Amino acid sequence: MSFICALKTMKQEWVEAGSPTAGPSSAADIAEGTVLFDERLVEIFHKGLPCDVITFVDEDPATRAAWFSSVHDEECNRFRATSLSQKLRVFSDAVTRANGSVEKATANLVDLLGSGAKPRVQKWGRAFRHIPLGLQEQLARFDTLPQSYIWDNAYIMGSGVNGRLRLPEDMALQSLELVKQAS
Repeated sequence: MSFICALKTMKQEWVEAGSPTAGPSSAADIAEGTVLFDERLVEIFHKGLPCDVITFVDEDPATRAAWFSSVHDEECNRFRATSLSQKLRVFSDAVTRANGSVEKATANLVDLLGSGAKPRVQKWGRAFRHIPLGLQEQLARFDTLPQSYIWDNAYIMGSGVNGRLRLPEDMALQSLELVKQAS
């Protein structure tokens, strides 16, 4: 939003300055000390700023939540990252819709988000399966922590041979609380 405000302020300054635009032949005609505005910026003033518009086939809130959780993923820095607790809620909703089948929920989310999202969705599924339910319910308290503190952390969501390292739920909560206090 602040970017849009900055563009509006710049357009106002551009209009007040008499609309000076830097172009290939304009350098000789402009008085000394005049600030020239780049042609690309002036084009935005005239035509507006192009933005991606996402349309959904239906108005299903779960579909929208899944889509926005994916595009706001930590791996995609175009937007503010979606919290881990939100990603787990999206995956939990998908599991509920798939009648409890994690594999079917994963497949449904990959169909929705595209094949490029498969590793991301599998990561969400791994967290859903290995983070205890009580801890999942408390994760919203730790949304300010970097998600890397939880993703693939053997002490919180260890699986396979690392499953023996997984802390009990109360100790995992205490460890996250300590990290939250320290940051």
